[in-house]
Amino acid sequence: MSKIKKSNNTYNTSIIIFILIIFIQIIFINGLEKQLFYFLLKNKELERPDDNCKFDSTNDCYGMPSGHMEITTLIVLFCIYKFKLPVYIGCLIILIMGLQRYISKRHNLLQIISGILIASIYYYIYNYTNFS
Repeated sequence: MSKIKKSNNTYNTSIIIFILIIFIQIIFINGLEKQLFYFLLKNKELERPDDNCKFDSTNDCYGMPSGHMEITTLIVLFCIYKFKLPVYIGCLIILIMGLQRYISKRHNLLQIISGILIASIYYYIYNYTNFS
């Protein structure tokens, strides 16, 4: 009986830690990534394809990597491995989010793919360290 309770506590703790990771990702990490990519590469491809960013290069116009794609990918990977979400549904969710970001001209293809790849790396690091 105590083994089941211990397992549930570990499971609940990993969910709470994962939620904290998502908030830290949204609030701090993605903005710092965008500034770092822009500072290092200083390429127009790193800016959002939004018409408002063609004339004014503000911090909001930095689009590399896509934060929405990072968060979506992190959540989907967590749901696949922890809640046994079918992989094809997870891929469909990521594809729909990527299409939405591309069609609405918020990100280009490079920014979307980099968001997915960077989030995948983050997830596997977090998973390897047991979300600690």
